[in-house]
Amino acid sequence: MRIDNRYLSRFLPDVTAAADGSFAFTDAPPQAVKTIYRLTWAGDDGSLKVRAQHLVPVGEGR
Repeated sequence: MRIDNRYLSRFLPDVTAAADGSFAFTDAPPQAVKTIYRLTWAGDDGSLKVRAQHLVPVGEGR
């Protein structure tokens, strides 16, 4: 998982998906900025590969 914003570009540790495909992670960006989370899945025998991204506004005290 990669996080991109105006000041920061870094990778988060890999996560393991649950049987239903859901997953969760915790992140605390060091600054209050709009953060784009980009996620990739390489695929496997039962799933196609996929890429997605989501913009998250991170504010003070959130």
